Amino acid sequence: MSGVNSPNLVSAALLDSVLGNRNGTTVKTSINDLAAQLAGTGALADRLDDLDAALTGEPLVLFVAGQSNAARRASYASFDPPPNLYMWSYSGTALTASAATTTIGTFQTGAAIAGQANWGMFVGARAAIENPTRPVFVINISRGGVPIARWDASSPDPNMWAATVANVPAALTEIAALTGKTVDRVDAAFWWQGEADASNAAAYPGLLDALITRFRALSWFGETTPVICSGLSRFWDTNLAAIMNKAIRRTVAMDAARRRFVPTSLLPQYFWDSADNYIHMTGAGYWEASKLAWDAFANGGGWSGAGWQYDWDDTGNFIFGDDLPDPGYFGSFAKDLVGQLIFAVRNKSTDPTARAKLVARVAEKVAQLECDPGLGGRLVATDDYWGLIAAGMIIASFTSPKGDNQTSATLLTQIGGVTVAKKVRVGAADSGGTGYRMLRVEN
Repeated sequence: MSGVNSPNLVSAALLDSVLGNRNGTTVKTSINDLAAQLAGTGALADRLDDLDAALTGEPLVLFVAGQSNAARRASYASFDPPPNLYMWSYSGTALTASAATTTIGTFQTGAAIAGQANWGMFVGARAAIENPTRPVFVINISRGGVPIARWDASSPDPNMWAATVANVPAALTEIAALTGKTVDRVDAAFWWQGEADASNAAAYPGLLDALITRFRALSWFGETTPVICSGLSRFWDTNLAAIMNKAIRRTVAMDAARRRFVPTSLLPQYFWDSADNYIHMTGAGYWEASKLAWDAFANGGGWSGAGWQYDWDDTGNFIFGDDLPDPGYFGSFAKDLVGQLIFAVRNKSTDPTARAKLVARVAEKVAQLECDPGLGGRLVATDDYWGLIAAGMIIASFTSPKGDNQTSATLLTQIGGVTVAKKVRVGAADSGGTGYRMLRVEN
């Protein structure tokens, strides 16, 4: 705790808030001054009521991790924290690399966190506002500028994995001291990271998936904890957002039941800090982004994918399966399937008029592949043309005959070393033997 010195954490929270006089300043005082200030402010009864209500419900614990946008604490004068909000003091970006590995935080509340902006703290503030009888605790273990590799157990300093596994149990112990209630796991996890991994986007989904799996092996995280992943800024580096947001969404789609993607990148540019080339948000921006994140956890907002992804901030394309959207295809399917089909269209009707069709349309022209229960497979086109093209060449094309002794086929042939398309014609009567005509092409 910070503020008024007291061996009792709840008393410290109370006195720090009251003596801060609600203007963000902390006052350390003598007993005589304390009595005078309490009488002068008239705030003691109100604050006692606030704290009493805030500590009666079950604690709500939010774990936050990532790099600069998760770690950053910006000035935001209008932020007046709810009385039931507690923020872990660990501030990884402000520490040396070695200290970021070993420092253990403590909870702050009231005036100690007023006037500041932090994405995770604002998620907690929204939770506290919606749950006024529950104390809300935010454990934020983040540091700016670090790649996901810093969450490897064997990472050099700053080792964010070591910092996490040291801080979270300590925070849970402090929650028990504050509330008198045992809390053995977090309720939700929030992740905002990826700017430092833009050059490794192809491998990122596997790395983040593996990290979440390692988190789930920890007793305080567990198998059912939802993970909310934020998108990155599209104003700092358009290509970065396009690549990395696809990678993050792919990770979410790998476990759609327990993960959500938050499209923070869709927030307007004025919510992003021009002084930082729009990679970070302003205080107002973090407040808006926290709404998206909290809504994803509390109300099922955001995006889960369930095995598919829509690339809204780059190509506008879809991918179904474990891959990234391809700029060459509006929709695609991807899966590792040895000896099996990837895509099937099945019509289960037994009616003789039933069809199973794949249809392509451009303007008024339509082509389709269909299965007819009587005839079998058919290629159908609205125009009098069907072509087979390979390696950019028309191997064969089919149109209705335009004159006598013609067929519908035109074939690509090689004559005298020259590749040329030739119309297939019908020879004279009995040219193929009695009762038969020979098919022929021009010389």
